[in-house]
Amino acid sequence: MPFDLLTLYYLAIGTLLSSAALTLWECQAQHTRTRSMVILAAGYCTLAMGCALAIVRGQFPGATGAALSNMTMVSGYLMIMNGVASLNGDRHHRLTIGILAGCLAMWAIAGEAWQVEVWTYVSAMPIALVSALTVWAVARNQSLSPLRASRVVMTLAAAHAVFYAGRALALPLLAARFGNVAVEAA
Repeated sequence: MPFDLLTLYYLAIGTLLSSAALTLWECQAQHTRTRSMVILAAGYCTLAMGCALAIVRGQFPGATGAALSNMTMVSGYLMIMNGVASLNGDRHHRLTIGILAGCLAMWAIAGEAWQVEVWTYVSAMPIALVSALTVWAVARNQSLSPLRASRVVMTLAAAHAVFYAGRALALPLLAARFGNVAVEAA
């Protein structure tokens, strides 16, 4: 069965919405962590919405669809980072606002003229940063460190950080060398 980007988006949306439902269901057993789990579930739903917007981004005028989709996805990653941080009693509101303001500025400056380049390469950098910060938030949390799941969370977040950093930094070089086939493979 061939996989294309649309199929991957649909799989991601289904997985994210299932994860949100399971996380909310887990609130019944983890009353002391309800706030954090609601933030995490909201992050999963926001990422699913970002994927849905990515599917239809071409239906919006200019770079609006790509910017809206990317900002929604970055918001979802930020919610997950903040949900993880809240398990340790931490809050990163200023950092969150700063990253979103930076993304908005990036899209406003790039506009329609640089939409493809920003969508393909540059927009991956905030996701890489937030994913790395999520790894840091899990690593700092002493109550999570004995749990085996913390290593899974750190591994997945680190994989996101490496993949998106590669998309932002290495993919432009690979695309220059091998053409659009490198972009399609990524």
